[in-house]
Amino acid sequence: MIRSLLVAAALLVAALPAQAGVLRMVEVQTDDLRAYLKVIEDGNVLMKAKGLPMHLRTVRARFAGDKAGRLVVLVEYASLAELAQSDATMKKDPELKAWFESLTKVRKVLSDSLYEDLQ
Repeated sequence: MIRSLLVAAALLVAALPAQAGVLRMVEVQTDDLRAYLKVIEDGNVLMKAKGLPMHLRTVRARFAGDKAGRLVVLVEYASLAELAQSDATMKKDPELKAWFESLTKVRKVLSDSLYEDLQ
């Protein structure tokens, strides 16, 4: 009986719609691309060591009109809750705070946007 209830509960949870994914896009400007990419990579290593479910990916805009050539950092989260949890960890962990401070020295944020999956 209990096993049947557990199976039924698992099937019900599996049938629920998944939370929408979230993509954060941060457009940045830097005078030293090599130094900026090094700080980003250091951050990725640190965030992985801290168990954060995020990875920073830096891309350059192409075929983007007047924004062609600009740098964009992409961070994908499974949900807004995951983003909030990661943000809280970033704000309270001393090593992550120090890393973020080093990041602010090598770039200027031009825009910071969140995009949600449509389901």
